[in-house]
Amino acid sequence: MGLELQQGANAPLVHNRILVGIEWDAGLSWDIDACAFLIGSTGQVRHDQDFVFYN
Repeated sequence: MGLELQQGANAPLVHNRILVGIEWDAGLSWDIDACAFLIGSTGQVRHDQDFVFYN
């Protein structure tokens, strides 16, 4: 079972590997644009590899 996050939410990672899935109703007239940031103990992204985005 997984953790469900709302828009703008965040959660700490407790494992070294995670799987992220996004689900939405394709009949709606809006698109999904997802991204993820890996934030270090300083509260900032350490380098470009810590930012994941579409494409």
